[in-house]
Amino acid sequence: MTGRFAYRTPLNGPDPDDRFLILPSGVGFRAWGLIPPVERISTQLPSGNVLPLWTIFERVGLHTATIDWPSAAPRGATRVVTDAFFTGPQSAAQVAPPSFFPEAKRLQQAPPAAAVQRFTGSGSAHPRILAGLTSDVSTAAIVRQSAADKEFTLVVDALDGFEEAQRAIHIFSNEIPPRSTMKGEMLRAYAEQIDSILGSLARQFPDHLLVIVSPSGPVAPPLAATPWALLRDALTPQDPGADDGFVLILSHDVVHPEKPAAAAPVDVVPTVLYAAGLPVGRDMDGRVLTGAFSDDLLRRNALSLVPTYEAKQLVVRRGAR
Repeated sequence: MTGRFAYRTPLNGPDPDDRFLILPSGVGFRAWGLIPPVERISTQLPSGNVLPLWTIFERVGLHTATIDWPSAAPRGATRVVTDAFFTGPQSAAQVAPPSFFPEAKRLQQAPPAAAVQRFTGSGSAHPRILAGLTSDVSTAAIVRQSAADKEFTLVVDALDGFEEAQRAIHIFSNEIPPRSTMKGEMLRAYAEQIDSILGSLARQFPDHLLVIVSPSGPVAPPLAATPWALLRDALTPQDPGADDGFVLILSHDVVHPEKPAAAAPVDVVPTVLYAAGLPVGRDMDGRVLTGAFSDDLLRRNALSLVPTYEAKQLVVRRGAR
């Protein structure tokens, strides 16, 4: 889960088996990674062949739902509603199983009137901001329906309307403009809507483990055009992955340490597997964020390992949760 694109450079080579790819997952590659020519590729190609989290659950017989995940396809999970369902003409081909299509359409919602009024000063960006907010509100509605269904052990969704709002008002960095500006006010208003959506999910499902991930995906910076620019960038590099995002975990078995250890995006999958009572793959790069859990959970849920979840035959025993 590294974003939509990776970058291939002369350091990589064209061999599909060469895994030395530059992924937008917090890696700083301005100084050495963008030697021209640079080719942007989809992570569905060689860099994107790692099993998604929901596929791991499905492989051990636990049903999952995936809602509005970027570039998702209607497969890999028991229930899927692709991102295309929220952004264009709708069809049953965007939903799995297709029989859920009428219910997905019924669950679509419009943002509350009070929320819509917060964006009246956004000018020409107003339709795109509302489209992003409508997508997020509708996604949350389908997530609620799926989480209430005991058939699903894991529900995964993406709230990507904030990104659409940023692009609509021409903000292409992680910085929020001052509150006194229109752009700053619009982004703060949208962040409040995300807080409201997530807060309502936490209150409605207090017995669930809620994991919120906000990773930073670096945007390829412009290539230096002059020798002076090359020297300046080498002396004062701007690491596009310096803003590392955050992970929030909420549950009755979750604690809040005063000085938590730093987390990385690759830690999310092992942590969720552990919380679900499933073993962690030895071939996974991340670690379980044990500092997030209570001593009681750590005592009754022993950490177990399997060599890999990508084996042709997989036998997994689910532990206590």
